[in-house]
Amino acid sequence: MTITTPSGYQVTFKGQDELTYGDRRAIQRAMMSGMSIKAGAKQEDIAITGDMVFSGQDEALKVILKSIIRPDGTQVSGNLYDEVMSWKNQKDGDAVFEVVNKSLNEGDEKKELSSQSVA
Repeated sequence: MTITTPSGYQVTFKGQDELTYGDRRAIQRAMMSGMSIKAGAKQEDIAITGDMVFSGQDEALKVILKSIIRPDGTQVSGNLYDEVMSWKNQKDGDAVFEVVNKSLNEGDEKKELSSQSVA
């Protein structure tokens, strides 16, 4: 999937079918770090902190970013995550994280479907 941000960055992401098991585990680890779940805990007993959400989103971005082309046509050759974090226009970052959040939700939906089919 490729999007063009409001400032003209062309950002390409890995699709769900391109993620490795290790990619998925890295995202899960970031999302679950800091969480403590006791045996027998009810869903309402589990607290999700803002830090957990941001860490998960950041890790997902690092994992699913494939390439970035700047508005002037140059390909970013360094750390793609750092490139996104250096952008001045918040709308560019918001556009990228919209894809990240959609990707995380897609992964949850697939996980639910696969857990239903395992017997």
